[in-house]
Amino acid sequence: MVIKIVRHALKENYTIGRMMVNDQYFCDTLEDKDRGLDASMSEDMIRERKVYGQTAIPTGIYSVGITYWAKHRCNVPYLTKVKGFSGIFIHAGVNASHTLGYSLRS
Repeated sequence: MVIKIVRHALKENYTIGRMMVNDQYFCDTLEDKDRGLDASMSEDMIRERKVYGQTAIPTGIYSVGITYWAKHRCNVPYLTKVKGFSGIFIHAGVNASHTLGYSLRS
């Protein structure tokens, strides 16, 4: 399975995109502000630009796993090995305040 997110609306405080699963539209996405981060950058470069809780993950290719999210009592996909970030879950939300990552123990 291949999940691809295409960011198309880079706003002042958030980013809107489209999630494709195996090249088929699945849903719209909402992320924090895109600050031009890319997975090819060094972790130091990413940390210089990153604003905690207000920055979309670097563009790039990531492995996806599934884990149980105790806070919401459900299984969710998560991204691994994202430089400068942790707790990257793909989950439902209503507004940009719902994009902050959470610990697996939450």
